[in-house]
Amino acid sequence: MNKKLLYSILFMLVFTACAQQDMAELDYIFYDRMLEEYLLTGFCVDVDDGEACDIEESPLTENLKGVCCGGKCVLGVSNCYQIPPEDQEPAVNIIKKLLCFNRKENEVCVLTDKKTGKNLEGKCCDGMCYFTLNSCDELITGREPLNMSSPREPTPEAMEVSVDELKEKIKILSCLGIPDNSKCEIPENLAREYNLWGVCCDEKCCFRVDVCTDKPTDDKDDNGAAFLILLLFGLIVFLVFIVFLLLIYRFIRKKKTPKPEITPSSDYQLELIRLNDEKKSIEEMIKLAQFKFHKRKLDEESFREIVRDQQKKLIEIEANIKDIERRITKIEEKQI
Repeated sequence: MNKKLLYSILFMLVFTACAQQDMAELDYIFYDRMLEEYLLTGFCVDVDDGEACDIEESPLTENLKGVCCGGKCVLGVSNCYQIPPEDQEPAVNIIKKLLCFNRKENEVCVLTDKKTGKNLEGKCCDGMCYFTLNSCDELITGREPLNMSSPREPTPEAMEVSVDELKEKIKILSCLGIPDNSKCEIPENLAREYNLWGVCCDEKCCFRVDVCTDKPTDDKDDNGAAFLILLLFGLIVFLVFIVFLLLIYRFIRKKKTPKPEITPSSDYQLELIRLNDEKKSIEEMIKLAQFKFHKRKLDEESFREIVRDQQKKLIEIEANIKDIERRITKIEEKQI
């Protein structure tokens, strides 16, 4: 009986230890300090030192008036030489109330970054916005409003979450206002207990890496690139289609065009025409020589020499004509 009781106690202790190991506390005081710094810096984007902080007007922003000094908004002062009042309410508390003004419990609250346009969502709990919460039930009750001037105490606003949920929340909260490839801001106790460290990439913490690798691109850029690729592909298809049509048209036209009918005797016919023309030219030259001889414009010796030479050429041409006519006759007989 004592052994069974001992085993039961040991089992309960092991189970309790495992259960506690799977749970962790998310300290909102630590991250509210980061959010305070993030907001005060955001109020002075593109604002010169000594000028009023860029804060939107609302019923709850009376206590958020101040001036920009060194790129950070100093509340409750009219110039950078004044000392801020000690009882100044933290800007993060005012913003949390402002985001949940006239909102119901568990209603979504959103903080938009003016510089990047990205949103940080949370839930309205007791009139204040708590970021990364899915429900007000996740937040431990009995919390007090954050007093930024007081030293860090045990976590009255700590939220009990699983380790996996803790990592997801730290990804967002640990990179508020921190540029890419800079170290994530993680509480020392969490970093030591769960070995959490890394760098901020696209406003989220990438654990256990020293530099951002594959930084996701904007959806609009992806859509623009996809549209250009699609347009280029369509243009290529259109050009290929045009070339294909031209080839078909050329093939059809070539097929329909009648080829000139060439017979074997065509060359002989052309040669025959040339020889007949040359024969007529020689006969006319002989007649011209006879005419000049009768008119006494050409002596007898020259006349005889011209006639002899031209008649010799005439005989050769007539022989060639007869030979070609004989060949043409044979070709035509074969075709019949």
